[in-house]
Amino acid sequence: MWYKYITSILNYQIYFQKKYFEKVAEKFGTYQVSFIYLHHQIKSISKMKNLQTLERAEQNVLIQQYILKNYKQLDTYEMANKLGIEPFRVAGNKAYLKRSNQIGEGEKTHQWSAYTTKAREKKKEASIEVAEPKKRGRKPKDDKNTYKNETGANKAIAREKMANIIIKSGVQGIVPTLPNTNWAIELMIEKSVKGNSFLGVERNPLTFKKMRTNLKQLRKNNELSGETHLGNIAEVIFGKNENSYAHLILDYCGNLVTIRKELEYAIQNNVMAVGGVMAVTFAKPIRGIDAESLKLLDLAVENNTDSRCASDKAIEAYFQKITGFTHKVVEFFYYQDTYPMTLVLIKRIK
Repeated sequence: MWYKYITSILNYQIYFQKKYFEKVAEKFGTYQVSFIYLHHQIKSISKMKNLQTLERAEQNVLIQQYILKNYKQLDTYEMANKLGIEPFRVAGNKAYLKRSNQIGEGEKTHQWSAYTTKAREKKKEASIEVAEPKKRGRKPKDDKNTYKNETGANKAIAREKMANIIIKSGVQGIVPTLPNTNWAIELMIEKSVKGNSFLGVERNPLTFKKMRTNLKQLRKNNELSGETHLGNIAEVIFGKNENSYAHLILDYCGNLVTIRKELEYAIQNNVMAVGGVMAVTFAKPIRGIDAESLKLLDLAVENNTDSRCASDKAIEAYFQKITGFTHKVVEFFYYQDTYPMTLVLIKRIK
């Protein structure tokens, strides 16, 4: 019943007056009174919800009494080891005692500081073992919008088709190309036919750097002849006159809608020599989400007897339309490794 009596004293605010504290302590004992005193901020013992909360509060009182006796001789970590509890519980109760001005000068802290420093050093050493050294400057961006399907089986077939038709054409000269970094098609052609000079074009700076480095090594080994251009392939097509190039290797990875203008310019202005080949690859699906795509899909509607998908019909109708009388489509090749793609082989005949 002792706690009920002390609680009633608290309700009349007698407890807050220091002169009554000693008298109450003499009657009920220092432990019971200090328990109420230290945990009055919980509002009152009668409002504690369950026994577990009460037991926790009693433990904190014991911890605080231990701290008051030993804070000059033991640091936080040492007291936690002695009591068999987590250091944060000692630290929390010590902070409370500091706020209530019950802990003065002379607190032992250097052992705790040494413990935390040691733990941080250990953690830092562990992170150094697995982390890569940081470099100054911005982190390089990934090669976006660049060719990724280097090892696909069907892509290899498409490469062979492009290389073979150019080899058999008998036409040599300057060949603008999109080689990515490996120059695979160009090497296949160079092994069979000499006399071509390849102009490698790439718009992504990181990919361009790798492409140029590989070309330097190939030229050093006399495996390939060529130059490089940082920019868009359209830059080396628009404005060119008739017979400017022997062939065009346009190994795109985007959609037909985004490349159609440069294709039409090259064909209408006879940029390739007679007998020259335009090899074009692009993503097969045509999505009817913009005016240009809808124009292409309209071409598919004109041939209602064809049961194939709209993209197939639209692609073939489009190329048959733009080639006219000076060029002809040699082959349409649809393939897929990671994404549906289309290869169109076009030859200039006049």
